[in-house]
Amino acid sequence: MANIFVIFDGECGFCFESLRWVEQQVELDAAPFQQIDFEKDQWTKAGITYQQCQQEVVILTSGLKLSGADAIAFLLNARGNTRASWMIKKFGRLSHLIYRWVARNRNSLVIRLTTRYFRYSNKKFY
Repeated sequence: MANIFVIFDGECGFCFESLRWVEQQVELDAAPFQQIDFEKDQWTKAGITYQQCQQEVVILTSGLKLSGADAIAFLLNARGNTRASWMIKKFGRLSHLIYRWVARNRNSLVIRLTTRYFRYSNKKFY
């Protein structure tokens, strides 16, 4: 069993392909938020809500809860992309704004092209 549990949007192709890309280098468990019973005690204790998961990725690891841009920085670091992770952490508030933009604009050309890149990259791996 992996030490990293990721809750993501299972209806988002970008989210799915990005997670598969991370899984090439990182052992983790993941579940779409649409399949989680948020009434269970474990989620309540961790402070994770359905509403939060509708808006951002959430990670549980070693008793730590990370979400949004912080979660992405963690996953990039775990994958070995330390410079990208450092940049996300360094830019702080700007990184969170960019994360929100991506989350709201999943159908934009930039995000669709990035999703295709991840899908192509993942096909080589799997």
